Amino acid sequence: MSGTTGRPAKGEAAPPRESAPPPGRKLVLWVLGALIGAAVLLVLVVLPAEYGIDPTGFGGAIGLTGLGGGESAAMADLPVAEGFHAGQSKTYLSETITVPVGAYEEVEVKYGLAEAATLLYSWTSDGAPLYVDMHGHPYNDLDGTEVRYEELLEASEQHGAVRAPYGGMHGWYWRNETDQPATVSLQVTGFFSHHEEMMRQTFEPEELEAIRAATPGES
Repeated sequence: MSGTTGRPAKGEAAPPRESAPPPGRKLVLWVLGALIGAAVLLVLVVLPAEYGIDPTGFGGAIGLTGLGGGESAAMADLPVAEGFHAGQSKTYLSETITVPVGAYEEVEVKYGLAEAATLLYSWTSDGAPLYVDMHGHPYNDLDGTEVRYEELLEASEQHGAVRAPYGGMHGWYWRNETDQPATVSLQVTGFFSHHEEMMRQTFEPEELEAIRAATPGES
């Protein structure tokens, strides 16, 4: 008869012990659990966020629907933004040039641009402030009329971008109305073909009023 400690009496056989699952069974259970977790994550999170597919409604409830790059019906129905993109047949160019503008001197520098080509620019002057007329004119006078982009009566810098309304030469007319020289440092990036100094000449101080009167926008 066994004692109070639960140990078998001398001569009695010990009860069988429960054995742990074999290692192979534990691995199968672990793999099944991982697959089930991945499937739940796929349905609840990945499909709504990446592809807009939300069979349970959980993704929409927590704001995941449409977060990813999948093209949903709403994306496919987006209207085309006309006039904001113009493809080009070649890569863009960048350059920096220096343009001296002497005392009582007027200089014109322009860039060749095809229709719808864009030019980003930034220039500064290290001397006297300059009169600036930024404009463009067509390669052929039959292609269109001259267009003015901006006029500044006194400026030491200018920054911006131009999208050419037609193929032609587009750029700057600088006029130094003082007896102090100036040097313009011009940086451009865009789809231009070349730049050209189209005019450079000096004038006498007493001619300034007549020149101003003949300048569009100042008369």
